[in-house]
Amino acid sequence: MPDLRVTPKQDLDDAKEVASELGMETRFIDIAPIHRTFMKNLEPDRLAEGNLRARIRMALLYYHSNRVNRLVVGTGDRSELLAGYFTEAMMVWISFPSGTSTKPR
Repeated sequence: MPDLRVTPKQDLDDAKEVASELGMETRFIDIAPIHRTFMKNLEPDRLAEGNLRARIRMALLYYHSNRVNRLVVGTGDRSELLAGYFTEAMMVWISFPSGTSTKPR
């Protein structure tokens, strides 16, 4: 879910290649129109806007996961687990068989 105004084309190409190699279904959604709508009512702030983009991605991930009855699973690592902080903007949604653990090992 790139913001095509700021995401380098190489990042998109890399993501498509990795997903293809892993046999993953992909859907690319440009979040720029959603971000612009938010910013019509907010004061510009570079740091806050970066966080806003992450939250837009998170909301879209949860929306689509609910539509297809799947889970949103974070890609966090052990350092994030220890710190208690996870970047939900870097999540994928996939199906898991019941009883599957998603906790990092």
